[in-house]
Amino acid sequence: MVAGYRTVVAYNHQDITVADFCATADSLTKAGIKTDVFSGVMGPVMNCIGNIGFIIIAVFGGYFSMKGLISVGVVSAFIVYAKQFSRPINEIAQIYGQLQTAVAGAERVFAVLDEETEDKSGGTLETGEKAAVTFQNVCFSYEAGTPVIRDFTLAVPNGKKVALVGATGSGKTTIVNLLMRFYDIESGEIRINGQDIRDVSRESLRRNIAIVPQDTVLFSDTVRNNLKYGNNSAAEEQLTAAVEMSQCRDIIGLLPQGYDTVLTGFGENIS
Repeated sequence: MVAGYRTVVAYNHQDITVADFCATADSLTKAGIKTDVFSGVMGPVMNCIGNIGFIIIAVFGGYFSMKGLISVGVVSAFIVYAKQFSRPINEIAQIYGQLQTAVAGAERVFAVLDEETEDKSGGTLETGEKAAVTFQNVCFSYEAGTPVIRDFTLAVPNGKKVALVGATGSGKTTIVNLLMRFYDIESGEIRINGQDIRDVSRESLRRNIAIVPQDTVLFSDTVRNNLKYGNNSAAEEQLTAAVEMSQCRDIIGLLPQGYDTVLTGFGENIS
């Protein structure tokens, strides 16, 4: 909301925004109070239970000691054992709220760790001076029963430029994602120079395809390292050619350290 402040003001959503924020803050406050109450109660409750145990041991131990069934030393030992047994339980009870927070955080972390990695098996993409791309009867859906691409066929000859034009959500970006194997097609074929990309490893495929994403990402690093991200071993001549091609020469020339200027996250320190 802070980043989109002008949009909020332009549509007179200030009151709605404040109301939504207050509702969220109130919900968080109530949850925090409940957590603090439980954390605060657990310790005294466990101490109370422990003290009741001491009383029971002292009463029965004293009675048995008077009857001559056990010695005072045995009663004292039982009291010490009970104290040692209850101490770790009391300590755990004291940090009950922190444990709950840790469990909630662990669930989110392990949800990411349990995600399956990409299948890296497959052959090598055979490259040459020519590259013809063919989509043949391609079908794909993100969710079963809701197809996004239906029976799509396209042939892109070597050296030709093809533009995919359509409404938002019609599947233009999906076609590129399928070509890069960010997703695998359900049926049909995608071939490069007659080679089915499903028989090619993702690493080999992506090494030979350059993609300019819809959303530009700049890393917190120097301009030079951002430019060389796709090819870390690029020579200075290649770097200069890329700058000229992308029309960035004048912009980089205005930066304080030129190619060695460190960009902040998402390039916030440049226009």
